[in-house]
Amino acid sequence: MRQRIIIVGGGTGGTILANLLAAKLHREIINNKVELLMISDSPLHYYKPAFMYVAFNTFFKQELTRSQRSLLRPEIQFIIGKAESFDLKQRSIATQSGKFYSYDFLVFATGCVPWPERIEGLAQAGDHFYQYQAARRLAHKLATIEKGRIFITVSFPETPNVPHQCGIAPIETTLMLDDYLR
Repeated sequence: MRQRIIIVGGGTGGTILANLLAAKLHREIINNKVELLMISDSPLHYYKPAFMYVAFNTFFKQELTRSQRSLLRPEIQFIIGKAESFDLKQRSIATQSGKFYSYDFLVFATGCVPWPERIEGLAQAGDHFYQYQAARRLAHKLATIEKGRIFITVSFPETPNVPHQCGIAPIETTLMLDDYLR
């Protein structure tokens, strides 16, 4: 009986893992013993580490966006859909479109989502670069700043006990800001 591995999430971690598994399990996939699926809510892959550079107008959307399918080995079945619910006892995933996928092994590689509301006032007064549109807004503000104070902090993501994206980013941002504003 063929075993199915599903990776939910088409970010950097999910993409790397899917390709590594496809390489390691190539023979089993070809011999129809293993099936490898990736479910992602977007047909596009954004190289999120570059969002920090978007905030400084040194990277632009077309430079950090690729077709997700183009980044995956051909043995990987790529499904565009939002995973909406998981039945861990039945080992199945329901997507927003109403499709169900059963699995033998499941990997959550959904990344983390910023949650500035965790720090009072940050959502209203602060900016971040962890999402593309937010990075563009920050770029506009930085390009028009004349004077004032800049406060750099870390807003932990929505998922409990998960550190913020890119541990070095606050230090890099501080150094880049210093260089940018001189």
